[in-house]
Amino acid sequence: MRRAAAVTVALVALVALVALVALVALVALVRVAPADAETLDLSGFRHERALRGIHGGPALMEPDGPLFAGARPHFGDLRVLDAEGSEVPWRTAPPDLRSPPIRRSVSTMRRREVGARTEITIDLGVRGIPVDEVLVSSATRRYERRVVVSSSNDGRRFRRIAVSRISRFGGEKHPAIPISTRERFLRIEVENGDDHALRMIEVRAIGHSRVLLLEGGHPGPYLVLYGNPSIPRPRYDFARIPVPAAELRRAEEARLGPVRPNPDYVPPGPRPDTRSFIARHDDLVTAALGLAAIALGGAGLLALRRPRRSSEDDSRPRSRPSG
Repeated sequence: MRRAAAVTVALVALVALVALVALVALVALVRVAPADAETLDLSGFRHERALRGIHGGPALMEPDGPLFAGARPHFGDLRVLDAEGSEVPWRTAPPDLRSPPIRRSVSTMRRREVGARTEITIDLGVRGIPVDEVLVSSATRRYERRVVVSSSNDGRRFRRIAVSRISRFGGEKHPAIPISTRERFLRIEVENGDDHALRMIEVRAIGHSRVLLLEGGHPGPYLVLYGNPSIPRPRYDFARIPVPAAELRRAEEARLGPVRPNPDYVPPGPRPDTRSFIARHDDLVTAALGLAAIALGGAGLLALRRPRRSSEDDSRPRSRPSG
């Protein structure tokens, strides 16, 4: 009977050991689960906007000033969610789908004369808006002058980014001045020499199209999220695989809605850890399970190795104390 009990204990210990090993393996699998299976954490995005005009096919989204200003350069923090909360992959649109050059909105324009120079400063309202060309024109009938273009984010300290010449004579006008900046302020200095200052100078800031192509086949409307300084840049197969020409031809223009604060946004700083105890202490739990498995296995082995009394010892009468 005692041997049967020992065997039972050993079997129970063995079953418990197998169960604990399986549980340890399950915890390990949870710990190494791929990030793609996780739900996107919305708490790091400061801004959200609705994107409408989606009818199931590929969509074109032209970024505007608020999107440039609130997102990281090259949209490294941009995420687009469909009506079911799934991410919609996006990529830069091919050149033939891009819009014509876009005139950037100017908040203010200020002109002043400084000696033999005319200084014009324009404020784009926010930083981050890409400007690729500057077009300077005047109502003066004939001129040919040197210009210096500078940029700044604070409106006080400017850095030179281009030197060119502007002209108008014989019906010909100079082309736009190529530049590359995302700073808020632009300053154009026209060197007049001994001539009168140019009349009615107009400055236009031009940006090339940076339209984005969104993958089709997702239910609308979409939600655009951005303003997250810590999230990695997205990596989609859609951005690397050529898009069939038939899909490109049916791409529709989507419309960005007004900027709204993301209700799920949590400012940077210490955040309460709302995960379960196992999720917060997975290493401790794994170690405890391993120790428990070792202990149970040892108990089973000890039960098997315990010496058994012979039947003669069991039948021998025990002596009573004398006295």
